[in-house]
Amino acid sequence: MKITIAMDSFKGTLSARESCECIADALPDGFFATLVPLSDGGEGICDVLSAQSGFYYVNCPSADVYGNARTGRYLVSNDSAFIESALSCGITQTVTGRQSPLITTTCGVGLEILHALKNGCKSIYVFVGGTAVNDLGTGMARALGYRFTDANGNETCLSGGSVGDTAFIDARNAVPIPTDVHIYAPTDVTNPLCGENGASMVYSMQKGASREEAVMLDDALRHMAALIKQTLKANVSKIPGSGAGGGLGGGLIAFCGASVTSGFDVISKLLNLEKAIIESDAVITGEGKTDMQTAFGKLPARVAQLAAKHGKPCYIISGRVTEDVKAHGMPGVTAFYEAAGNSIADAEAFSHAYTYLKKSAQRMLLDIKAERK
Repeated sequence: MKITIAMDSFKGTLSARESCECIADALPDGFFATLVPLSDGGEGICDVLSAQSGFYYVNCPSADVYGNARTGRYLVSNDSAFIESALSCGITQTVTGRQSPLITTTCGVGLEILHALKNGCKSIYVFVGGTAVNDLGTGMARALGYRFTDANGNETCLSGGSVGDTAFIDARNAVPIPTDVHIYAPTDVTNPLCGENGASMVYSMQKGASREEAVMLDDALRHMAALIKQTLKANVSKIPGSGAGGGLGGGLIAFCGASVTSGFDVISKLLNLEKAIIESDAVITGEGKTDMQTAFGKLPARVAQLAAKHGKPCYIISGRVTEDVKAHGMPGVTAFYEAAGNSIADAEAFSHAYTYLKKSAQRMLLDIKAERK
């Protein structure tokens, strides 16, 4: 029996590659696996792609999540660049005590785009998920030559907390994007920029903001979107995906003329996921936690859709699966398995993630084998 194992990472514990290898390690006799580690726009994109033939890393000047100079890197394949924003301004790049979207910036992303342009790349993919920022890509824009000032001429947009102080956008020294260069913003969510479903109200509190700060950040993004519309003639406030990455999706549209696209679609095509599914008898996918949000386009749900398209059974095995998912199911999913149930404390589950995942995978594979017979 041939199985396609297409796992996302278990954030903070197992990478996508490690989770795939863990399940492969549990395969019984007579089972053969094709491993397709996945990411849909957030943390781990470069790790997934770097294992593919023809992809290599390029080092470049960059900045960390607080705007401090550092050496960054991105992937290149032929004349395409693949930039993972989570590597320069991701949640995992923050330090204890300084986890706040008010003090973080997308400056590093801009420096990496600038390097890719100078390196002659014609297609630049900026994956925007997993960030610790909420600055609408203004830090990125500053690195590309845009200038933001308040009513007194003082520099703003040094971080997410000063976006709302901006009165003027000066694009006179902005780096032009050549007409033969295409910039893409693959995202893992479709949130608009502002409002109750926008970047600030949905995600900034996960990045360290209080409820009051989230409201302030939402107002700041709304204010900046109005300035962008007035100055750059770009209306980014309601475009699906513009709220991804703390508004980095919208910033890429406004300042780089980028096209927002699905991170899953980009990665699955690069990795030939659909071909692997067609050639398999069953599909296994999963993530750290599967809840009802998964059904709205997250990676395991998209894998299940592809499996259903080709009539293949699909099994989700995640660190945890919420009770509402178990009760209501999910389109295209044959069965759910969880590595660590609610009786296991988070600290224990995280410390022994590989062991728990392997044991659960063994149970799942025995069930698949029995169903096959």
